[in-house]
Amino acid sequence: MTGEGVASRSNLILSLWLGIGLVQMVFTMQWIAARYLLILLPPVCWLFELLMKRYLSRRWRAAAWVSALLVGGAMAYGDYAQANVIYPMRDFLAQQAWMLETISPRPRHQWYYLGDTFTGYDPYLHPLGWNAAFPQQNFHRGDLILRSCYRMPAWWRLPPTVKLKFVVDREFPSRWPVRVMDVPGSAGFYASAWGALPFTLTKRPLERFEIWEVE
Repeated sequence: MTGEGVASRSNLILSLWLGIGLVQMVFTMQWIAARYLLILLPPVCWLFELLMKRYLSRRWRAAAWVSALLVGGAMAYGDYAQANVIYPMRDFLAQQAWMLETISPRPRHQWYYLGDTFTGYDPYLHPLGWNAAFPQQNFHRGDLILRSCYRMPAWWRLPPTVKLKFVVDREFPSRWPVRVMDVPGSAGFYASAWGALPFTLTKRPLERFEIWEVE
């Protein structure tokens, strides 16, 4: 087989890899996430390089790869920064525990946080007495609810019958503008339930947590 034939077969395999991967996302999932597209990253990169070799000079190809590296690094750091706000938030909750106990003494009342598997809060908040709430959770008067403002999925809404009284909040500002999970900015790298974009640029804090008391 000639070199041209090998290249043609390789291109076909890469195209099938990419096409089948995209199609299976449509039929196997009700939502999409950029992280699930990582399995398609090899054919995308190879096909991208082949197209650049055909249409771009070496200098422009190098610029394209450097740009992709910078954007990927910016997203990775933004993801890291957002994920790590749970550490200072855990410390803040530990410091405020005495005050929260005076408002909502346990075990007569429960302390809940709103989140799901993507937030990863449980290992940090459960030891402090906070339990995960579910969309159909039955809240009682005097319970506390902790919720994040920017990384809560759009479908997570408390029932309108639940009346809340504000207790305290905590913001975590950052000069880094890249966010991969930001509902107001429609960034939903981990799931399209958060937003349609893989990332967004914003001046908002990394996160703001609010604690509310059920009335």
